[in-house]
Amino acid sequence: MSEKFPVISIAKQAYSQALTYRKGLAYTALLTMGLFALGYGLIYAVFGSGTAEMLEVASHGGKMPMPAANGATILWALLALAIVFFFFSMIFNMWVRYGSLGEDGVAYSSTATALKAGFITMVKFFFIGILLVIVAGVVNAVLMITGVMPPAPEGEMLVPTASNVILSTLVLYGVISGIYSLFSSNLTQTALGSDKEEVGPAHVAEFAVVLFLINVVLLLPVGLLGLVLPFWLVWFVQCIAYVLLTAAIPVAHGLRYDWQRQVFAGESARDQFGITEAEALSSSDDGGEEPK
Repeated sequence: MSEKFPVISIAKQAYSQALTYRKGLAYTALLTMGLFALGYGLIYAVFGSGTAEMLEVASHGGKMPMPAANGATILWALLALAIVFFFFSMIFNMWVRYGSLGEDGVAYSSTATALKAGFITMVKFFFIGILLVIVAGVVNAVLMITGVMPPAPEGEMLVPTASNVILSTLVLYGVISGIYSLFSSNLTQTALGSDKEEVGPAHVAEFAVVLFLINVVLLLPVGLLGLVLPFWLVWFVQCIAYVLLTAAIPVAHGLRYDWQRQVFAGESARDQFGITEAEALSSSDDGGEEPK
């Protein structure tokens, strides 16, 4: 097997492999719909309004109203959001394991191990998310200063052009993919429950390209559709896109790990964790180690 990192192959396989795990897609879709419903409820609770008009204004760069809720309401809202993101971390770990170990390697050795891995992943995502929000804010500021994505006029909605959408999507997700790729190996090890360092070069730059391709192949068309379709129809398309992204991105993590093992250790990830075909038939829970 060649030691050249297969960027295009992993990006394509991430989508094709994710689409074959229907149970995982169902879980992800339910969680995504729950998150969107929770987000709508949070907007209503915090800002005192949940109308489509306000959401549409915000999606086009308009200003949100000042929060009308008290501190207790906001704290409960944040707690509900934390619970949802904990389950998203569990979903992320599931897809990583599916990408590297297959369907019969998805389950952890115990529920406690799965919950521990999910909590650790959530904490890591919290700090990574803070960094990405800062980076995205800086990138958006630069895009506005340079005129690529001009700010909305006072009291009006921003109406972007196709060139605005294309340039801003490519630049924003190019930078985000590069930053996120720095932490992908650590997230993968937590999901797999492995205390062993990955073998071979980290391939951070190459995996950043994989993440970039996975993102833009969906988000760029969705962004362009937003120029011509009604807001709620675009919102529906976004839901589908985010379900696929939520699956394909962690699957790519698992595929990268498996490729590293095969090329630089001479064994697959399934071999490393002792997963056999018999386990696929018996649906046993063997094969998980404590997450680090």
